[in-house]
Amino acid sequence: MRRYTIFFSIIAATVTAVFAVRAGYYPLALVGGDILLARDFRNQYRAARTYYENVRAMYGAASTLPAADMERAVFTAMIEGALVHAAVREEIGTETARMVAARVDAFLEDADLLRAADAAYGVGAGEFRAMVLVPQAEREILTGQLFLRGEKFEDWLAKAKRSERVVVLAPGLHWDGAEVQSGR
Repeated sequence: MRRYTIFFSIIAATVTAVFAVRAGYYPLALVGGDILLARDFRNQYRAARTYYENVRAMYGAASTLPAADMERAVFTAMIEGALVHAAVREEIGTETARMVAARVDAFLEDADLLRAADAAYGVGAGEFRAMVLVPQAEREILTGQLFLRGEKFEDWLAKAKRSERVVVLAPGLHWDGAEVQSGR
């Protein structure tokens, strides 16, 4: 009986791991204490690609942006977002969620904005909140805090990119202290 229990436990763990990996629940990068998941990257890349294709179709642009360039840009933006998120948590503390919600939730009541988000990015309200509104609100909060200290957001971000530990786990990519690059 004990052999069967061990065998079925191994099978269950393997099946769970396969489903977790297929769903994107594995890390692509470690930014300070935050983990960036493949699932989040996939969702943000899909939204960025949809937006780019919509803009390209609207303006009739003939050239296309290579997928690798867009992937690096999305990945870099996710790392920057994680740096900002950590800084806002550190600056504001327990009031972070309340302050972000105060800035964001009013936008979610605007049906026109949500229709535009769906048309432009191909995302629903929840994804739009997580991908666009929350990062923008955190950036605004941090910018305000830095302004009160006489600092510029751009200077803080450049310093944070160089000083924060960023470990890229995605194959073929690395962090050069400013952005995600291809190759090693």
